[in-house]
Amino acid sequence: MSEQAAKYSAQYGKLFKFFEEKTGISNFSFYHIDKIHEIHTELIHNMTEEQPEWIFETWPEYGNRSTMEIVKELYRIQMITGYNSPQKSKVEMQVLT
Repeated sequence: MSEQAAKYSAQYGKLFKFFEEKTGISNFSFYHIDKIHEIHTELIHNMTEEQPEWIFETWPEYGNRSTMEIVKELYRIQMITGYNSPQKSKVEMQVLT
């Protein structure tokens, strides 16, 4: 586990355990956040009635942010650190030079 993944797994341990229970993904960690982030696209397209209530839950221990606010933040961090070099970002984005 990377240093960053360990940091967020510790910081959001309670939330990740909750995700494990709700999604059925065993040992839910920072690396699984993209599985929940997919719901964000559905929310953008007003598919709110099809989502479980826990998606809209707020977390006092995490600054009263909603589940999706936290997921979006963690996903953003995951994507930023995924492109840790210009070469890697070009390969991932299929940019030819």
